[in-house]
Amino acid sequence: MNDAGHICGVTRTPQDPAVIHRIAANLRTIRLSKNMSQETVAYNAGVSLSQIHRLENGKINPSIMTLYRIASALDVSIHLLLAENPDHEMWDQVE
Repeated sequence: MNDAGHICGVTRTPQDPAVIHRIAANLRTIRLSKNMSQETVAYNAGVSLSQIHRLENGKINPSIMTLYRIASALDVSIHLLLAENPDHEMWDQVE
């Protein structure tokens, strides 16, 4: 590792709690708006129930593949899970 935080050309960045909590809030909002249980989302996404629970509680940092699978299970675009300030037009896509 050099002084810039690079390892073999990859820059390591610290986890951003605000992003993790934003994903958690968006996941929960979308899931509830679709009247889906955590169990259903987990099953449809092919992830564990505990992973969905920990994601919704902001306890873990999901991989992009996990986010993609969850978005697919919820039948929404992945950008809705990542949206910083989702507006009403974006949430209209959820229904």
